[in-house]
This record gives sequence, C-alpha cells and structure tokens, in this order.
Amino acid sequence: MTNEDENDILSHAIKGFGLLANELMVTLRTRSLRGDRRDLQVAELKPVQVSDIACPDGLPYAPPQTFCIKFVFEFRTDPESESLTRSLIIELEDSINEGMLYDVIKTNYPETFIKGMGSPGKGVDYRNNNIAALEVQPNSSDPPDEEDEGLSATSLIIIIICVVCIPIAGLAIYSRHKKNEDRERMFRLAAYNAKKDLEAANQAAVELPGDDEQSVLSGSFVDVHDDNDKPTSRSAAGSSLAAMGAAGAAATMPRSAVPTDDKAEIRRSVKQLVDETKAPKSADQLLATYSGREEELVSHLNNMKAKQSKGNEIRSLVEKTNAPKGADELMAAYAGREDELLSHLKKMEAKQDQKAEIVSLVAATSPGKSAEELLAAYAGREEELIKNLKKMQASQMRASQLDLKKESIRNLVDEIALPKSADVLLSTYEGREDALLNNLTKMKSTQELKSSQRASVRSLVDEMKPGKSAEELLATYEGREGELVRNLEKMKSKQELKSSKQASVRTLVDDTNPGKSAEELLALYDGREDELIKNLEKMKSKQERESLKVEKHQSVRQLVDETNPGKSAEELLAMYDGKEDDLIKNLTKMKMKQEKTAELKAIKQQSVRALVDENNPGKSAEELLAMYDGKEDALIKNLEKMKAKQENKQKDTLKSSKQESVRALVDGVNPGKSAEELLTMYEGKEDDLIKNLTK
Repeated sequence: MTNEDENDILSHAIKGFGLLANELMVTLRTRSLRGDRRDLQVAELKPVQVSDIACPDGLPYAPPQTFCIKFVFEFRTDPESESLTRSLIIELEDSINEGMLYDVIKTNYPETFIKGMGSPGKGVDYRNNNIAALEVQPNSSDPPDEEDEGLSATSLIIIIICVVCIPIAGLAIYSRHKKNEDRERMFRLAAYNAKKDLEAANQAAVELPGDDEQSVLSGSFVDVHDDNDKPTSRSAAGSSLAAMGAAGAAATMPRSAVPTDDKAEIRRSVKQLVDETKAPKSADQLLATYSGREEELVSHLNNMKAKQSKGNEIRSLVEKTNAPKGADELMAAYAGREDELLSHLKKMEAKQDQKAEIVSLVAATSPGKSAEELLAAYAGREEELIKNLKKMQASQMRASQLDLKKESIRNLVDEIALPKSADVLLSTYEGREDALLNNLTKMKSTQELKSSQRASVRSLVDEMKPGKSAEELLATYEGREGELVRNLEKMKSKQELKSSKQASVRTLVDDTNPGKSAEELLALYDGREDELIKNLEKMKSKQERESLKVEKHQSVRQLVDETNPGKSAEELLAMYDGKEDDLIKNLTKMKMKQEKTAELKAIKQQSVRALVDENNPGKSAEELLAMYDGKEDALIKNLEKMKAKQENKQKDTLKSSKQESVRALVDGVNPGKSAEELLTMYEGKEDDLIKNLTK
C-alpha cells in the first residue's frame, strides 16, 4: 500500500520494522541453535492497526499533549515457538524505545517524513528545530488564513509502536483495551506541515494492510510487504487514519461519524468539562462549532483542564514557597515549560520543608549552634544534617528515658524500704536498669499482696473467732498468708451454712411443735443438721395432710346439713374414707341442684299466687300450693285455663253491651238499616259502628 502525497510513512514504518526484526532474528536464532537447536517456527504479522493519540510526556522529539500516531503490530505464532517469539518481541520493544528503529528508517529512507520514534525513543529535538506544539483552540473551527504558518511535507511526525504476541491456539486474544496484556508500548506521531500542504493533507488517507499484506516471520528473516509490492483495495474496518501526512493537526483530520450513543456520552463529557474549565463559550456553542469533531473538542477541553490544573498547582506552590516572583510572572517566563517550573517549585518546597524540619530538630535537641549556622555548615548536605540531628534527638530521648527509669527506681526503693540504697543498686545494675525496675516492681507487688492478705486474715478472725488470735495464726502461716486466707474463708463458709441450717430447724420446730425445743434437737443432732431438717420436714408434711383432712371432714358435715342426702355425715365419711374429695364434689353438685330446684319452685309459687289473685278460684294460694306440692306446673296450667275462660266471658259480656248500645242508637237515629244488619256488617268493629252512629 502507498500513502498519498508521497509521504510513505506507513510503508517506511512497516519496512523498517521488518529490517530491524531481521537483525534481531539472526541473534535470537544463533542463541536458539546453541541451545535446543530448534528452528523458530512461522509467525504471522497481522494487519497493522493505526490510531491517533495525545503525545505522552518525556518525548525528546515532540511536545506533550500534541497529536501522535500509534501503530500496533500484532503477531500470531505457533505455540511451540511462543517463548522464542516473545523473546523477539522483548528485543524489538527495547530496541525501538532505544531509537534503533528510527536509525534503521533514517538509514534506509533518508527522505522520510518520520522525525522521531519510540518512547522515549530517538528523533530530532523539536526545541532545537523551532517546532512548536500545535494546539487547535476549541473556540474556533475556521481554517487558517493564507498568511498563517501551516503544516508542510517536512513537518515532524512521531510514531508510537506497540508489539503484542497472541498464540495460534487461542489461549489469549488481543484487545487494545485489555488491561493485562503481556506487553504494550505506545509510540506517538505528531506532524507539523506547512500550510501549502494543508489542503492536500486533508485529502490524504492511510489504509492499513489487509490479509494479503501480512508479514511472515520465519526462520531468520521477516519479509514485509506494502502497496509498492502487492497493491490491494482491502483494509481492516475502522483501522484507517485520515491525514497521515499531517497527523498532528487534529483540525485538518477527517473523522468518521460518531455513533449516537457515543455522541450522547461525548455531549455529557463536554458539558462537564466546560463547567470545570469555565470555557468562554457554552457547551452547546462549542458542540455546534465542532459538529462531527466532538472527540477533538473533548481532547482540547481535557488539555485546557490539564493546563488549568497545572496553573492552579503552580499558584499553590508559589504561595506556599513564597517565591520571589508571582505565579503569573513565572508562568509567563516558563510558557511551554510548565512542567519544568513545577519541578523547580517542588524542589523549592522540598528544600523549605527540609529547612523547617532542621529548625524543628535544632529547637528540640539544642545542639549548641543555631539552625542557620548548621545550614551554612551543611550546605548541600541537608539530608546528612537531618540524619545527625535525628540521631542526637534519639540519643537525648534515650537519656531522658533513663533518667525517668532511675527516678522510678529511687521511688520504689523508698517504698519497699530495702537494706541497700538506690545508688548502690543503680551502680550494681548499670546498663540493666530495666531488669532492676522490673524486679523492684515485682517486689512491691508482692509486698502489697502480702499486706492485703494480712488485713483479710485479721478481718476473718474477728468474724469467726477460730480460737487463736490473728497474730498467732499469721506467725504460724508466715510466708503462706494466701493459704491461711483460703482456710479461714472455707471455715467462714461452713459456719454460715451451719447457721442457715440451724435457722431452718428453729422455723420447722415452731411449725410442727415436735415436743422438744429447737436447742434440744440441735444438741442431739449436732453435725447431723441435714438429717434433723429432713425429719422435721416429713413431720410438717404429715401434719399438713392431717390438717387438710380435718378441713375436708368439716366441709362434708356442713354440706350434709345443707343437702340432707339421706345418710349422716359420719356414715358418708366412713364410706368415702380416703376419697373425701369425691364426696365433697358429689355433695356440692347435690347442693347446687337443690338450690336450682328451690329457686325454680319459688318462681312457680310466685306465679301461682299471682294467678290466684287474678282468678279468685275459691281457695287461697297457700291452700292450692299445699294441695299441689310438687305439681306446681299442673296447678299453674289449670289456673291459666281458668283465667282464659274468665277473660272470654268478659269479652262476650262486653260484646253484648256494645250490641245493646248499637240497637239503642239505631232506634234513636234511624240510619236506614236495622241494628242486626249493621252489627253483621261491623262484626268485630262494633266500636267504629258506635262512633259513626254517635256522630
């Protein structure tokens, strides 16, 4: 493949890469033959991938953040020779980054437009050739005027090359976005062409080699083809780079359409960057100006943001270091060399921090000279001065700690009242003060424990009166005070338990009244208080059962008196001996039944008295109740029948009276119908008839 406008950059890069690979292959093959004597197997060079990127810092032939070109050379190799191919790739990477590929290309193609290669690589120093970084301002998309400086065919081009190895077996698949690739190197391309070639550069396009343009790596040579050897119209999708001859001028590079989703993301990024950088134009204005070149706009805004960030950092450092010149003055003096200015300011900050640390250490250690005197004496050796002052500080701290330890030792000696003085002990334990302090601390703890134990002994002796005084016991148990305390506590526990049992015995004796006093029983059962308590509890239980039986007998007698069951209480108690609860239950049911029957009988008697008062049957209610005792229901039924007859008779009498009234009224008013006819018509409605006739 051939580039347009005779700027065979891609062809030179591919062929130069093949020549360098051949040179390195000879060396690797020689090593291989000295080892296991296996030849390198065939390795395929896939189509080269090309993309434009921002130039990294540290390139000697290109200013940072201008546009570079990234070439990706991808090998497909046989797994059996993978390790040897990897060795070749490592050698290629190191050689390219050392500038060997640039030397090969310049030797074989002296007229090439390539002016630098590798990272950091090798190339023409842009500062010595008056090549300034081209930065397309984001607020203008207009082409430069005819008189402006433009891009020429001899402009600087930077190439970044990345080499990747992928086994044929498919164990790893290359992806330029994959984070864990074995090795990835980036080499960048930036071109500054004169304006006379600007329009031609806009038309130029570089197509990547297709399947027919793959390089074959075999044995000891690499054969690289380009369009001059085998023309082809095929190219990898999405792998073309417009304006290869003027790769550095993003404003002149045609771009493919951006997908809708990507545009939305870019729009969000632009709005965010405009807010962060406070750009003079709004996001919508910039997006309209850079329509179709949104990625270029994002790149410019990122550059602006980075530049602003550096400016802010410079201002912060100038303020912090109190630099003799202002931030604006320094940035104007270091225009285009802001990183160098930052480096100087950071060094100044570090030096000031060193001085502050030295002043602090001098104040802490009082070495006999002022901080200024020491700084003058150690000019250029400040780190050594700091190290010495820290050593002095550590030594002083150790001495101070030793003084504190000695003071603690003297205090402990006074408290413990040892036969030797503190000075004698310090002299004996010189250099071993920690051991002496530890021993004295233990001795003090032992004394405090012994004193506490002796106090406990005296308190326990006062409580229990064991038969000997506390001093006698302490003399007997000298050095074994802990054992004495434990024995006295056991004795106290036993005494407390015995006192508790004696109290229980006295309570049980009061409850059971066994015939002897509690003191007599305690004397008889001395040492066997548990047995005495058990016997008294049995006696109490028996007495409670007997008392409960008496209460049950009393309940039976009372129920018999109330219910009169036909047998005496004594007969029933003899029959239900041991089953008094059942007897009480049965008698209670009988009582409840009798009470219910009596209540119902009283209600019936009341009904009888009421009916007798209404009917006046010729006998009194008491006489009838005596005659119908137990048959009150039949008596009530008869009385209700009598009442019904009397009520019917009264109704007939009332009806006859109404009929007589009707006849009398008919005779008086002569309504046109006879009384009998009217009575027939008003059967059961005689009151209405009388009312009408009365009107």
